[in-house]
This record gives sequence, structure tokens and C-alpha cells, in this order.
Amino acid sequence: MDPISIVKIIGNLRYSTDKAILIANDVYSEEVSTMNFTETLVPGDSVLPPHTTITGIEVVGTVYERNGKNRFLYRTEKGRYFLVTQTQAKGAANTLEPLTLEVAGRLYYEELPIHPVEPELALPDYMIEDA
Repeated sequence: MDPISIVKIIGNLRYSTDKAILIANDVYSEEVSTMNFTETLVPGDSVLPPHTTITGIEVVGTVYERNGKNRFLYRTEKGRYFLVTQTQAKGAANTLEPLTLEVAGRLYYEELPIHPVEPELALPDYMIEDA
């Protein structure tokens, strides 16, 4: 799913996807594979008569839209971070949530695998220590 344009005012601060830099997200395609199958139906499995044999090709794998949701991590020009969660679920709303530097760093390094911006530019003040 592509990122949407969203503006939200929270605590006298205007967060806008149009004025911020997208630094991470979880939008990517899983590996898709196919497999041949043969299946014999048992009574109650289908509208087809019992013991009908079906042969075909099944596609395995999906586009990575996390149950109809994707997350997009942004950094504003002033160095604030926010997360937009987009959904395709009926009755659910897209959300925008301001984040601390620590939460943004954790999402960037641990949960959102796609990084259109290098870490030094995305999180210039985020400190990583040796274990």
C-alpha cells in the first residue's frame, strides 16, 4: 500500500506527511511461490460431489500488507518523529501518532525493515551502544 497524505494537529504541533521525510516502513513483497496439488474431497468439504479429485496450481505468498495494515515512520524538519498506520479494514481509521526518539529508533531498527533513508540521516541523535 502506498503512503497517504495526512495532517494532524496534536499538542499545538502540526504533523504532516507532506512536510516530513519517510524514513522507514513495512511495505514489501514476500516471496511468492507456486505448488502443484491434487486433492480428493471428502463429504462436506465442497459443493462438489464427495471424492471428486481436483488438480491445479496454488499460489503461495502474499503482498506484505500486514492484515490490511502498513506502518510508515516519518521525521519532521524539526527532528520530531511520528508513525502513520494505514488500514484497509472496514470501520477502522488510519492513525497518526507522535513518537519519542527512543520509540522511533526501536521501530526503525527492530520492526520496520524498509529504510529509504540511511540511519545517520533518519535518526541523527539516536545513540546505539555496544552490548
